[in-house]
Amino acid sequence: MEKLQNNLFAAFVLIATITTGQGAKAQTFSSEISRLVSNAEYRLQTNEMPLARRFELSLDAAIERALDRNLDIAVQRINPLVQDLSIASANAAFLPLFQTGFGLNRATTPSRTQLDGGRLSGSNSIITNRGNYDVGIGQQLKWGGGQYNVGWDSNRLESTSRFSSFNPSYGANMSLGYTQPLLRGFKTDNQRRQLIVSQINRDISDIDLEETVANTLADVRLAYWDLAYAVASVGVQEQALELADQLVRDNQARVEIGTLAPIDVVQAQSEAAFRRQLLAQADQTRRTAEL
Repeated sequence: MEKLQNNLFAAFVLIATITTGQGAKAQTFSSEISRLVSNAEYRLQTNEMPLARRFELSLDAAIERALDRNLDIAVQRINPLVQDLSIASANAAFLPLFQTGFGLNRATTPSRTQLDGGRLSGSNSIITNRGNYDVGIGQQLKWGGGQYNVGWDSNRLESTSRFSSFNPSYGANMSLGYTQPLLRGFKTDNQRRQLIVSQINRDISDIDLEETVANTLADVRLAYWDLAYAVASVGVQEQALELADQLVRDNQARVEIGTLAPIDVVQAQSEAAFRRQLLAQADQTRRTAEL
């Protein structure tokens, strides 16, 4: 491009020389200008960029493709899901906890005396069978840091002792408890603080996603209209070059019939070369915008 500008500068120098009084050598200078213009055209053709794959794309379609294929948006879409898992993990501390259990126990105790309660006939050992069943539920509350527990215990006792009034015997016990902190842990605690932090991080991830989408849409719109401007600029420069080439042909025809001086052909050729340079620059800008 720099060599092309140097060639155009040399052409303008030749024009200035011709206009200052060297009209006798106009034909020679015209040949030199034609050689420089041809050289410039050759350089422009050899420096052309390879054609890219082109297809029609509206602004809405460009925005849709950007939203579907942008990696930054894809990453930001994952962050809210990760924060949802953090909120679910923090909420797990406030879910009800259900507990249950049972046990069986069999004990054999040799009877050494009649006061131990052994049977008079048969084996003198005392056999005791114990069974118990427990069930309970507890939960930590989000409001005030309180915690409640409800439990139910039942047992069964069977013995071969003569002193057992009820055999088998059953028993049950129910417990209900509530714990409420009055000072420390009343307004907040580790579980509630973690839940609040997770919710704030979730809101931040939504804002980051909206910001990324907004920036992407702005970039797409800007790039789209830059490309539209570059395409329109190429069309304008092509029309200008076509008019300049037509002027060169018209001036050459007038010179041949003797109604115009050769210097006018040189000036028209210089203008055409300048228009080719502008067209090359506009085309390069368009190709860059397409990328």
